[in-house]
Amino acid sequence: MIEQDEMLHKASPLAGNRMYNDRICLMVVDRQANVFGVNQIQASTNRGFARFRAAYSVGGTKLSYANRTAIAGEPAFEKLSDGHMTYQVVEPLKEVRVSLDGPEFCFDLAYKGRFEAFDYANSLEGNPLGGPQHTGGHYEQSATCKGEFEVKSGPKKGRHAIDCLAVRSHTWDVRFSDKAVWDLAPGEYNWMLISLPERQLSLYVATGEAAQQGRLHEGGYNATPRGRRIWRRTRVNVDFAAGPQVSGFDATLTQINRDVFRVRSKRRHDQVHLPMYGESDQEAFLNCYYDFFDAELEDTGEQGCGVFEHAYFP
Repeated sequence: MIEQDEMLHKASPLAGNRMYNDRICLMVVDRQANVFGVNQIQASTNRGFARFRAAYSVGGTKLSYANRTAIAGEPAFEKLSDGHMTYQVVEPLKEVRVSLDGPEFCFDLAYKGRFEAFDYANSLEGNPLGGPQHTGGHYEQSATCKGEFEVKSGPKKGRHAIDCLAVRSHTWDVRFSDKAVWDLAPGEYNWMLISLPERQLSLYVATGEAAQQGRLHEGGYNATPRGRRIWRRTRVNVDFAAGPQVSGFDATLTQINRDVFRVRSKRRHDQVHLPMYGESDQEAFLNCYYDFFDAELEDTGEQGCGVFEHAYFP
């Protein structure tokens, strides 16, 4: 992982004629403001387009924004924008900004890294997002998120100061190019992101048929100001309510040095839904759900917040 990875990526020769795409994801988990959401930019250099999307729950009211625009297809950029939503790398691997001036809501948010970004290729069994023919990368960084969020009309009209812990990530590969790609890389998954005052605990676990066939695996890390440790062994229990809604979870995470961390969800806040598309805007490849929780590290009593992301084929 290098600073250049904050930019977009040219298609790998191994991708062939498949759509190569970067996916930049930025969470918002502000329990005091009662604002929960995800911002995403999906950009393809070899197809020349980018999608800008945001999905939020503000006081229980769902808000969303989506737009698609043409891009030049070059990896380097000063800003990625569709004229309403804008993403900027202020300082590589240290600070980024995302803003939106949409018809229903607007925001201006700065994400500053709390710890060093983690390259998922450094997981015990390598990058868990891809099989042996995976052609990209994925990194993740725990961050602070500060700024302003405004709902322009309706019962939740008003301004909110945002000041919370969050996670941002960047992925690039051939996922969502066509349905055959699921033979090469995982589709369905569970992704647990726990942000605590002094650490970040993250774990990705592939699920569904591909995982059951043993081609795919899991990965993640514990990040603190002193560095990052990878997981050696994990156990996650998930409780589902009606439909694709997580009502709670608990996990036992064992580091490579055999230190054990036990984490569990507490109060559940809300959920947002963000379907993932390929070249066409008409057919979703995956339905991704984000459930927001309070979370606790049982071993120390540390209190924080959590996002449980889970995805399924339509």
